[in-house]
Amino acid sequence: MVVCNQAHDGPVATVDPQAPGDVELDPRSGGIAALRARNGGHRARLELAPALHVAHLRPGQAIEGTWQLGIDSDPAVVGGSWTAERRQDVVELVLDIVQGWRPTGLPPLMAVVTRLAPVFRTWPTTYRWRGTVTLGNQPTLTARWERKGDHRDESYRRLTNSHSR
Repeated sequence: MVVCNQAHDGPVATVDPQAPGDVELDPRSGGIAALRARNGGHRARLELAPALHVAHLRPGQAIEGTWQLGIDSDPAVVGGSWTAERRQDVVELVLDIVQGWRPTGLPPLMAVVTRLAPVFRTWPTTYRWRGTVTLGNQPTLTARWERKGDHRDESYRRLTNSHSR
């Protein structure tokens, strides 16, 4: 399991270009090209294209790109589009999931379950992540995952013959 972009409300660390840690910086722009994580012998990588440099956005500027989350040897487990828009000293960020989960290398039983129950592949596309960065000496971030409008994946309910909430 990978926890991606946890809910947050408070100060956020800036990236030191001399010691970026688990952040991959684009050598040309200095923007964030990817974020990496390792745990329990597994690795995850969230790639942004193009690289994002929040502090270099001009007031009123909006940019967009694509992203994908890779886990271990699978470079694109889920993915989508991202946008960043700066209004004065506030940057609004959105990661929208448009590519559902495409599992690979699963044990045979799990492979069958994920093929028979499409909810396992499509539920990620019912969410988006929103973040607001307030720039300054100590930048802050307020961020959460949210359901897209009233979009719900009903395939699990149909599969289990359960009632909607």
